[in-house]
Amino acid sequence: MGVPVWLKNKWKEMNTNNNLPTHNVNGALIVIGCNYHTTWQTNRRMRFVLTDVKGNKARLQTRISGKDFWTNLKDLIFIETNYNKQKAKELRSDIKLITK
Repeated sequence: MGVPVWLKNKWKEMNTNNNLPTHNVNGALIVIGCNYHTTWQTNRRMRFVLTDVKGNKARLQTRISGKDFWTNLKDLIFIETNYNKQKAKELRSDIKLITK
């Protein structure tokens, strides 16, 4: 079963960038195309899709409202669901995931 993501092939290609870190300074996994929370969000149910990384900045988008914005890479919190972990494995082959 394939992982349904918006731009799967483009994100796979973006994730092969040698300058893209595998983790941020707080230890969160960095995979373009995966779902994230942020350290500063007020509603914990909100989730964002990481769509780009430039230096220490991360571009996030929402699927429902279509909001598109940049934040600090250090503010990302990888959402530890089985779905998101599976998506990460498919989109970024150079990472090792510990699944429980």
